[in-house]
Amino acid sequence: MRRPPRWPGWRAAWRALAGGDHSNRNLAAALALGVLVAPTPVLGLHTWMAIGLAFACRVNRLAAFVGSNVANPLTMAPLVWLDIELGARLLGRPAPVWPGRAGIWAQLARLYLEAWVGALVLGVAAAAATYVLARLLLPGWRRRAQSAAVDSSPASGDAS
Repeated sequence: MRRPPRWPGWRAAWRALAGGDHSNRNLAAALALGVLVAPTPVLGLHTWMAIGLAFACRVNRLAAFVGSNVANPLTMAPLVWLDIELGARLLGRPAPVWPGRAGIWAQLARLYLEAWVGALVLGVAAAAATYVLARLLLPGWRRRAQSAAVDSSPASGDAS
């Protein structure tokens, strides 16, 4: 009976991302796509949205996955609340007062619209910032990762 393939681990995934044949521009765009979808109020769909956009735009899917993980269990509530605040202001409405658990269901449709409007603006701004930062930081990060890989490889030609 054949064993299923093993996950190589996070370090190997990071090395593949750093040492892949994708350009810095491609990786920066993929990270930005992931960050673009991260603030959207669709719990559980961020990864699929980011990977789908990465396929459509022909950029690195692993980098898009990494970018989408800006939204995680620790950051999701503040991101959605920031979406709602921003969306309400952009729609010309007063910022909502948190209604508590019982009142949230009565206001859910309005809050969801505000969350989407805010998420679009926040996502575009965060994606633009991510793209610029990634374009600045990726070249040095990739050089360090590649030099570390060369330093850790066994010396060739040393026969003593």
